Amino acid sequence: MSFLTSIFRKKKEEDYETILSALALDIHKRQVRLSEIRLRERRSTLLVTLYTLAGWVAYISLWYTGLLPKRGGRAASGLERAVKAAPVIVGPIIILFVRRIVQIWYKRKGDAEEKTLQTLLKQQRAKVEEIKQKTNYYSTRDLIQRYDDSPSNPGLRQRLVPAPPPTQPSTPQRPPAPPNGQAVSMTPNPFSPQPPTPLPSNPPRKQWYDKLADAVLGDDDHTPNPSTSRYALICEKCFAHNGLVKESMWEDAQYICPKCGHFNRSVNSKKQARILTPSPSSTASTPLPVTA
Repeated sequence: MSFLTSIFRKKKEEDYETILSALALDIHKRQVRLSEIRLRERRSTLLVTLYTLAGWVAYISLWYTGLLPKRGGRAASGLERAVKAAPVIVGPIIILFVRRIVQIWYKRKGDAEEKTLQTLLKQQRAKVEEIKQKTNYYSTRDLIQRYDDSPSNPGLRQRLVPAPPPTQPSTPQRPPAPPNGQAVSMTPNPFSPQPPTPLPSNPPRKQWYDKLADAVLGDDDHTPNPSTSRYALICEKCFAHNGLVKESMWEDAQYICPKCGHFNRSVNSKKQARILTPSPSSTASTPLPVTA
């Protein structure tokens, strides 16, 4: 009996809300962790630069004033003087080399975190597409756009109703009130379920040494700042992450994805193309001139 029950038992459906919420939470954590890695990279680079530079300056001072210890208390030979003067010349190269090692180490950590973030974004997109396929989202949307005759589709109304003949101007009348169904739908329902609140992004705040790092090392394009928001560049075709841009540059940013080679147009160019290209409803509703 239990064997027959297990055969005819319906398979438990996946809880998509729980899966998507877990993915969104994980993506948020990865983004915050990536911001912390970028900020720690700048802090460590600044501290290493300051400490090595201070040590180099202190050595130059001791070498210039002759306070370096001598071997056996006798006069230094030519080889000993050359050895003592070598750190003065090689010091800047050592400083740059140590800085580069710190940057490479943090870059490897940041790249690994960013790769994990891209994988999570692809999983989220794939799960959304799976939900759309299971709920017949695309076919339902096409049927609604094709056969919907509601007032929300002005193109069909303009094609079916002929234009009235011109009349003399009269007293302006008040527009008709919307139907009761529309009035009720526009009224917010306090008992209706509200959409889930998006997770706030809390990037680490910059301290005084971070501002000093910006002054010494230059402005950082990876570390988010509350005063300057950053927008992620996601490819429209393969959904790969292509870096961050400032809020003022986001609408004009267009680029070629290095992964799939797809050209992603800017938001402003898409808006201009949408304005210049006439829609089918507007061309069909344009009245034709009538000759007498």
